[in-house]
Amino acid sequence: MTRQFRWQWGLAFAFLSSSLLFAADNKISTKSNGTPNDPIIELRGKLVAIKPPVTHAAFRTESGEIYTLLSNRTSSALFLDTNLQSRTLLLGGRMLLGTRTFELTRNLRSIREGKVYELYYYCDICSIKGSEPGPCMCCRDAVHLVEEPVK
Repeated sequence: MTRQFRWQWGLAFAFLSSSLLFAADNKISTKSNGTPNDPIIELRGKLVAIKPPVTHAAFRTESGEIYTLLSNRTSSALFLDTNLQSRTLLLGGRMLLGTRTFELTRNLRSIREGKVYELYYYCDICSIKGSEPGPCMCCRDAVHLVEEPVK
């Protein structure tokens, strides 16, 4: 067997194995078909009280429905920052197929006095915006939460 043939065979095997693995897990599928033009569902409400660190969080909409929030890089602040519990939030994302689990795919937003605000963490020293609380990724100084009106 030549080296190139073994490499191609290995690549094909890895691709097929991963395809079968993901196809068997129906939790990966969402209501969307995965295209960039998929509509984003918006949920308006508040976080259910949590004490960090947690592996899951709940979100109660203004109509009283409760959704489990999927933890990802975009939603990490919801799991770490208890200051967000007192705010009315506008979450944009998608529902996982057949569940009441919500995946945040858009930056955090809040609603105050009828206006929508973008939420992000900012380092005054490095002028870096981020989506997570904690130390700055550059200088390691503390970042602070900023609410900026959406234009």
